[in-house]
Amino acid sequence: TMNDKVRLETVWNKSFNGYVKINYNKVPIAFPLAQIYRGDKVDIRAEKREAVGFLFSEGSGCLAYDVGFGKTWSAIFCIRQFMEAGYCKRPLMVVPNQVYRQFMSEIKGLLPDIKVNDLYNMGQSYIDSII
Repeated sequence: TMNDKVRLETVWNKSFNGYVKINYNKVPIAFPLAQIYRGDKVDIRAEKREAVGFLFSEGSGCLAYDVGFGKTWSAIFCIRQFMEAGYCKRPLMVVPNQVYRQFMSEIKGLLPDIKVNDLYNMGQSYIDSII
C-alpha cells in the first residue's frame, strides 16, 4: 500500500541515507599573514574562519555575506589557504572597478610577502597600450 511504501522509504532513508552537516570551523586551516594591519592586530573572526573552511573543503563556492561582513578579507584568506595547500600558484581575482583599490590595498596589507600583479581596467585603453 502507499502507507507501507512511505514507511519503508522513511525507515530506509533514516538508516542508510543520512546526511551530517559539516562543521566548517573544524576543517584545519593554516596560513601566514600579517599580524598587524593598519595599526590593529589581525583577528580572524568566526565567519571568516568558517568561509575559509567551507571553500577549502568544498573546493569552490560563493560567499554571499552582507555589506561590511568581511567578504574581502574572507576572499584574501581563502586565496592564501589555497596557495599554501598547493591548490593554486597564481590565482586570478576579478573585482569591480568600484572596489579595486580597496581590494588591492587590503591584499597587499594582509599578505605583504605575496607578489601581486596590478592590472586595472583592462578596457580599450589597455588593449591600445599593448598593440
